[in-house]
Amino acid sequence: MTMRRLALFDLDHTLLPHDTMFLFANFVLRKHPLRLAYLFVFAPFVFMRIIGVIDEVPLKRAFFSFLWRMRKSEVDRLAQEFVDTDVVPLIYPELRTVLERERKNGNELILNTASPEFFVQYIARALNFDHWFATPMPLPDANTERMPLLPRFTGPNNKGEEKIARMHAAGLLTPADELETLRRTRGNPEAADPRVALAATDSTADLPMLRLAERGLLVHPDAGKFERKTGRKIEQFSDWTIQEPARPYSGRRGERLVAILQMLGLYRVFPDMS
Repeated sequence: MTMRRLALFDLDHTLLPHDTMFLFANFVLRKHPLRLAYLFVFAPFVFMRIIGVIDEVPLKRAFFSFLWRMRKSEVDRLAQEFVDTDVVPLIYPELRTVLERERKNGNELILNTASPEFFVQYIARALNFDHWFATPMPLPDANTERMPLLPRFTGPNNKGEEKIARMHAAGLLTPADELETLRRTRGNPEAADPRVALAATDSTADLPMLRLAERGLLVHPDAGKFERKTGRKIEQFSDWTIQEPARPYSGRRGERLVAILQMLGLYRVFPDMS
């Protein structure tokens, strides 16, 4: 029986032109504007992150304080509606084509993201992914309980090498010792995992995924950052291709402005980010 190969996809700024955490905040705050008070909780954590006192997980916990005292059923309902109305319609058409191509080629589709699992599960279902991995942020166990001010995370931020560890734990990748033996046999310490056909991302944080893949797809990559991280220009990687689909903003400045508007619940009130 032929082994099905894998196509790995990041989510934020890869499948769509936004960070889904900020986009979800925008979605909730437009329905519940008084929850903008979460910024009084979030702002001190941003400062602590800037000076290096905390890592990304406490920062994410503080960010999701805009869900404080919501019931599980309400958060679930908002997450599903958010995916249907604000995520699926924004998926890049070019990336939809890539998903369909990889599916037709018989590859298993893997969504692997640092965004929280409580809404990633609905994105994975809507886009017909075979497997998905996200940062574990469980909702309250019962509808009688409410979201705490600082939601609980039950695992590390699903980023970088953690994405690889999660896929290894699920038995999806070639075991590390077998891959090392294969690389020695081929005389190539950077040989791809034979199970991984494609890795798609926008970020250097996903270099571990790209190094496992036979083919890389970069979406609006920061060429200078990739060069600094790898010591090589993007063009020197013959197995990487670049796509730059149309975005609702222009450049890094536009991207940052969009993120700020989303954190304030104001995105689409001022839709022209060019």
